[in-house]
Amino acid sequence: MSRVRCVMFRRCLQGSLVRGDRILARLHRHPPSDGRLVQIHQLTLLRLQRPDEAADAYRGALKLRPDLAEAHSNLGLIAGNAGDLEEAERRFRRALALDPDLLAARFNLAQLLGATGRGAEARREIEAILARDPGHQGALQLRATLDGAR
Repeated sequence: MSRVRCVMFRRCLQGSLVRGDRILARLHRHPPSDGRLVQIHQLTLLRLQRPDEAADAYRGALKLRPDLAEAHSNLGLIAGNAGDLEEAERRFRRALALDPDLLAARFNLAQLLGATGRGAEARREIEAILARDPGHQGALQLRATLDGAR
């Protein structure tokens, strides 16, 4: 059954979002226990622009596996988009404590720090990103923006 669900999610993520609601309704009745399916479930909810449900799914996944750095990072995105910058920062930092190489969390933290006037902290995060990925376009653009704001 897991393979069938995975295929359905993949189709949903590839643009068949009309079927997404039916798939998600089924999953709410029978939540997946497979970690990969849980992650796809959460991404599908985000893609369908249902952040509250996605946040619930991420929190559920963290109850099973509190060490899922990507779940913390994505909860940070959801919190940031909702205007809760303190929670967003806390989630990004937790994700990085679990996985220092998670560039998405580091980049999102750098953006948050820059947007809240903590340019020096943002630059440290940007430099950490560029040390691992010198061509990271988002980090290069954010650095240029911060340098222009000096």
